[in-house]
Amino acid sequence: MVNSIKDVADHAFDYVIAGGGTAGLALAAGLAANSSTQVLVLEAGPENLEESSPMRIPAPPGVVINDPKYAWVFKSSPQKHLEGREVVVQRGRMLGGSSAVNFTVWNHPPAGDVDAWEKLGNPGWNWELFQKYAKKAESFTASSPERQELYRQEPHLSSHGVDGPLKTKFPDWVFKGEVTIQNAMQSLGIPVAKDPYGGDPIGTSMLAACVDPCTHTRSYAATAYYLPNKEKANLTVLCNAIVERVVFNDQHDDENAVISVKKIIFPA
Repeated sequence: MVNSIKDVADHAFDYVIAGGGTAGLALAAGLAANSSTQVLVLEAGPENLEESSPMRIPAPPGVVINDPKYAWVFKSSPQKHLEGREVVVQRGRMLGGSSAVNFTVWNHPPAGDVDAWEKLGNPGWNWELFQKYAKKAESFTASSPERQELYRQEPHLSSHGVDGPLKTKFPDWVFKGEVTIQNAMQSLGIPVAKDPYGGDPIGTSMLAACVDPCTHTRSYAATAYYLPNKEKANLTVLCNAIVERVVFNDQHDDENAVISVKKIIFPA
């Protein structure tokens, strides 16, 4: 990691990624796997990688929610059915992006929803490919048989990845009313989900969390994709670097930093 824009000025990169968040860091790690490819990541927020950082605490929404120190606190347009109230839409503002401030839930959509993307004219955007890369990203640790039975934490191991960079597991602490709520829902005809991570999440289920089973700390884009690759000579990360616009101009003066680049990527 570099400390100033001066450290990258007048350098040549193959890729510049604007945003070191959930998608940006995963993309950077993949591109940097090729040692001949030079990658630069520009993140608007700070790194927040200290062991004492609240980001390391699993699901600390009460600590970071609506805090501009940790997030972009966007507001929606006035909502007609909420008496004109504006709803806060928080997005992570640090290395790791929103994966650093969310509730750590690891969830998958129904297979039919993903396959619908392909049917709308997006070849390759289907459940089979989605599941392939979701498993590639994940390293799942199953609960003990006793906890699986008590809290219905059925692992469906074939639907999980086991050697990816992102650590997942079922939570150690479970809300006391969890089973009671599931029983109540089943009494109303809502079944237990057959395979929440295999494309059939309809019903009640216990979801896994992005938590390292060894350290019991949050596992997110910064710990999964940046830290294991930070020593690579071809990966450069600059925090506190806001990208305002891209200037396509061969002419420049001494007041502006210039970076030679083949491709600029804005992760969604």
